[in-house]
Amino acid sequence: MNRDEFLLHNRPEIVIENPESIREDLSKFQNFTLRAVLKVQNDVLLRICTDFLQKNYKNFSQQQSLDKVKLLQQALKSNIQLKTLLFGVIAGFLTSQELDFYLQNASEINKRLSAFIFKRVSEQL
Repeated sequence: MNRDEFLLHNRPEIVIENPESIREDLSKFQNFTLRAVLKVQNDVLLRICTDFLQKNYKNFSQQQSLDKVKLLQQALKSNIQLKTLLFGVIAGFLTSQELDFYLQNASEINKRLSAFIFKRVSEQL
């Protein structure tokens, strides 16, 4: 089993109603690839974000939930190193073909990834 086969074999199946209605390549990539990889990497994303927030914001753990979410949003918008690390955590779980597509469309995909990561992590803070 090669790396690509291993990655695809170990991804969770994402159930989407009417998958044939998704026609745009970016939407297909988002729904079938990114959502599965985000699900697999959920614990890693959460841990990286909470570790970053605890190290960079005093008394983060004592903050109210809404304040934690605002700090996360601020960090994801302004800290390029954090975003790059999070994107890398996702890119490392893409097959060769998916990585090629990601690199060709990185700007748009990174916008979508930022939103997905924010939503996923903020719901778990």
